[in-house]
Amino acid sequence: MPLSGVLATVVAVLLSIAIAPLAGAQVIDDKDQRKCIETIAKEGAKYVVARMKEASKCADKNLKETGSCDFVKRDQKLDKAESKLRSALDKKCGDQSKLPSPDLALQSLGFPAKCDDPNGAPFTNDELETCIFETHRDAAVALYDLQYGANGDDLAQSFEAQTGDADQAKLLQKCQKEISKNGQKFVKTILKEVQKCRNGLQSGKLTGFLPTACADNPVETKPKEKIDKAETKLRDKIPGKCQAPELGLMDVCDTGGGPQTTVGPALDCIVDTHRDAADNPDQGAPADLVDIEYRTPAICGDNIRNDPARAGIGVFTIVAPPEECDGTDDADCPGNCGAPGGNFACLCLDIPRQRIIESDSINGDNGWNGVAHDQPIVDGAGHIADLYDCDGPGGPDTVCTLGPSCALPPNLPCVSDANCPGVGNSCRKRDTAVGPHCSDDIQVPCDDNGDCPGATNFCRKQLTSTPIPTSAGGVSTCTINIFAEDLTGTVDVATGASSMRLRQIAKTLIATVQNHPCPVCGGFCAAVQNSPAQRSRCTTNADCPVGVTCITDNVCSFGPNADQPCRPDPPFGGTTTHFGTTSMDCPPPSGGSELDIATDPRTTGTATLLPSFSCSSPAFGSIRKCMAGTNVAQTCLVDSDCPGGGAGSCRLQCFCPSVGGAPQQPNACLSACRGGTSDYQACNGDTDCPGGFCQAASCRAALDVCIGGASHGDACAAPSDCPGGVCGDDDSSQEGFCPAGPSDGRCSSTTFKQCAMNLDCRPPSEGGTCTFCEPGETCEQVFRQCFVNEGIVRQGAPGLPTRVRAAAFCIPAATEGAINNGGGFPGPGTTEGPEDVVFTGF
Repeated sequence: MPLSGVLATVVAVLLSIAIAPLAGAQVIDDKDQRKCIETIAKEGAKYVVARMKEASKCADKNLKETGSCDFVKRDQKLDKAESKLRSALDKKCGDQSKLPSPDLALQSLGFPAKCDDPNGAPFTNDELETCIFETHRDAAVALYDLQYGANGDDLAQSFEAQTGDADQAKLLQKCQKEISKNGQKFVKTILKEVQKCRNGLQSGKLTGFLPTACADNPVETKPKEKIDKAETKLRDKIPGKCQAPELGLMDVCDTGGGPQTTVGPALDCIVDTHRDAADNPDQGAPADLVDIEYRTPAICGDNIRNDPARAGIGVFTIVAPPEECDGTDDADCPGNCGAPGGNFACLCLDIPRQRIIESDSINGDNGWNGVAHDQPIVDGAGHIADLYDCDGPGGPDTVCTLGPSCALPPNLPCVSDANCPGVGNSCRKRDTAVGPHCSDDIQVPCDDNGDCPGATNFCRKQLTSTPIPTSAGGVSTCTINIFAEDLTGTVDVATGASSMRLRQIAKTLIATVQNHPCPVCGGFCAAVQNSPAQRSRCTTNADCPVGVTCITDNVCSFGPNADQPCRPDPPFGGTTTHFGTTSMDCPPPSGGSELDIATDPRTTGTATLLPSFSCSSPAFGSIRKCMAGTNVAQTCLVDSDCPGGGAGSCRLQCFCPSVGGAPQQPNACLSACRGGTSDYQACNGDTDCPGGFCQAASCRAALDVCIGGASHGDACAAPSDCPGGVCGDDDSSQEGFCPAGPSDGRCSSTTFKQCAMNLDCRPPSEGGTCTFCEPGETCEQVFRQCFVNEGIVRQGAPGLPTRVRAAAFCIPAATEGAINNGGGFPGPGTTEGPEDVVFTGF
């Protein structure tokens, strides 16, 4: 359960982690590291071209005169090309001291990525050289076969011997040479131009688009122009030497369905196959040469089971669990591998699990002062949890134990076997467990990589949701929430009823731009890298300054993963109403401190938090009030002072402990009359409230009461009953309002923007000061919301596939006084709203 909008007025909170990117295009500042990657690409391309050239020269000689090729000499040249390749890589990548983390140097740069790694970490320079040689050799051989087919075989006869016609043989020779020559040029051009583009991205000279878009993007157009020119030449040159009679006698571009015998299909086949071998933007396709050279990580959907985090050992710490399967690589669950983009992507579908899919309709209220109330989360966020001890929705036992738990009853939550004493008992736990644990031993909890000794070991952590952009009190923030321990509890898979414990670390950063608090995944203006102010959000070029392009590729706008690929769709990302599309792959910059928040329970039942602590504000300190009975809200010393209230009705007034001496009170409401003829009206003392009394910090439940206007405080059933005001609390859930204020000004459409007058909500074209507001907006005064003095109650509801979850919890104090004063911490927090649940494995 993400802490939606927590610390919305925070000045700064630590974000000292990085999130693993999807592809290896991050800027490399160190020139030696960058030179290693550039050399791999440059020398790899040279080897491919050299191999194709030598093989085609030999084949052309044989096709002219049988047996005229000196195969020994050819093989010597191919061996020499291989030696040059290996020598160049050894020179630029072999000195591990020049690379980061010398003991894991190549892993630090993103290898093995698409390379085979038969011996496991560390990935050595010898393994790198073998990978580049073998993959580029195989690509060159495959392209050569497409160009020559059976005619390229070492034992092939000359065309004259094949046809018995010298004139026809000459035409065939010219056609074959033209196909080979232009095919080689086309591949060489693609590799050269894409590599230049990739190098520009890695050096920071190019920015704002996906690495996979190097061959076709609106920002850097030169690669596409030159590749298109090479394709045009190929399509113009080959038909001049190859017509249907020649192609019908040859073996060209047989991809499994037979050779191409007519000009048009043959040209299309040569172009498509050669382009895909060099640089195929489809990351689900088999690895191409550029994928290999620029260490594009293996991803879910490439038919290779892998651990995406392995390439980031020592660098990245927020990672997904390793894949259990991937498409056809499904030995652990044949035919039951979750599809990419699905709810259980690259996980085995025959293992009982649930996925929670959260809705942006979930309402979050945080802090006692009400400034950060009514904060949504990002739609589609969520997480996975393993299920045990149940038979599935069909019963007979439909109640499952959720999360790591002991094998023997009472199936208590556990971290390791040590928590489960007794013969035959053990801690049931899979790598999908969300609590921080070492990658080499899931039963070892950790805080950081130092807790996980070993060259290949690291601390695996997971986010509870997509980064959450919020704005309140004129301050915008970006919050990420990280699981601090395993998610545990129970769930009824027949009804959806659930109760669980969730503990997370909230890391939040103050935004420098109010409408761009979190990095977005696409939809920003091309500008200086890592500048949220200049990289303003956009939909089309018209939203950007003249001459500036709107970046629509799925790359991060700013932060540590600026310009790196990102996933914009659930469960990895989602679109917000005011702040663009955020993604787990796009964390905000670092700085500040963190808050440790435990929610127990998060439930489809009733979540309650009663005031039972002394407030630190002198006005409320140790004063007790009746929380129930006929004297509700009046001062008391013991329960008997609260007739009809029962045991525990006379309570202190604060909901959470006053950690660190931070100022705290029940809420930020002003005094208002409670009962009598002036009910709900502002007051300074009991004399202002005939028949009632003056309640300090008066927060009243929103029970169809007019707020504001001439009918303020009167019962209502519709907005028309409240001229000049509103009926009830129109934009919150299960909370109260301050009937006497304070009130806050906010813009009518851009509701996160504070205002004092209408011009604060108007764009400059209408004489206003808000550059991101919509035309015609007005400034509306809204009564502050609050937690009702008598107790916080949030009501959930079971259901399938949609259920309502509720939680009430305490948010601890931060170390910075500005955070506590602005956000109302320490203080209560709540969430309530719909979520979908999907089960698998039954």
